[in-house]
Amino acid sequence: MSTPPPGPASQPSPEMSATEVEAAPKKRTCKCGHDRHHPMVSADPKYSGFGWAAILTGISWEPQSMSFKCRVCDQIIETIRDPAEMKKVRIYG
Repeated sequence: MSTPPPGPASQPSPEMSATEVEAAPKKRTCKCGHDRHHPMVSADPKYSGFGWAAILTGISWEPQSMSFKCRVCDQIIETIRDPAEMKKVRIYG
């Protein structure tokens, strides 16, 4: 005996449902269309006064927040304050 071919109900749909589309995070972009991972977007760390004093004396210091700014249109795309997320970002070089 042979098995019947799978019907349309058993095949996965290549399209996303409306709830999956709404749940998907939207990428933030500038008016040029660059997101925070684009090469023309720079990370701009913000330090406290004590943080700047530590950096000027040669001590590494964690920023309080970090903004991502497009170098083409000069627009700030996103600002993060989560220390775990900021550790993933390479600030210089």
